[in-house]
Amino acid sequence: MSKNKGIIKKYAQLLYQVSVKEDNINQISAHLHSLRSMLKSVPELNQLFITRRVQVQDKMIILKNILGDIISDVEMDLMVLLMENGHMMLLGEVIKHFDYLLDKNSEVIKVQITSSVKLLDDEVHQISTIIENKFQKKVDVNAETDASIIGGIKLRVGNTLIDGSVYNHLQKMRDILIQV
Repeated sequence: MSKNKGIIKKYAQLLYQVSVKEDNINQISAHLHSLRSMLKSVPELNQLFITRRVQVQDKMIILKNILGDIISDVEMDLMVLLMENGHMMLLGEVIKHFDYLLDKNSEVIKVQITSSVKLLDDEVHQISTIIENKFQKKVDVNAETDASIIGGIKLRVGNTLIDGSVYNHLQKMRDILIQV
């Protein structure tokens, strides 16, 4: 699996570099997500691109006929490269790593705030200011409520989860008591 991880990173990094060079990162990202959704919703199409029974040239013709108006040359080139190298099954993971690079290199960090009750605008602003100062990035905040956490808040900053909910503390206490 580690061999595939290296391959996935190479494809994603090359795709990211091309996207930056073309100054078209957001559109390429949107096209990749549309492509992934389409391949998930039509498994026969996905299987066609994965199989080795159909020649790559024939797959390219089908790809251009079906997706020519939906995806750009960059995504088309990625698909052809993956098919030629027998790595088409890695497309989903390549897109995930591309998203990771996009978030990592973005000047905006996504923050999900979950609380048991609706937070006041001042509270949301105070939390986002602290995170902006810590990461030196602008913050895109999404606040939601979830009564099941009982109290406190859960923060998801990028890929990091900070769980300060009462529910989480109760679960930890329960686990400790069970061990005793």
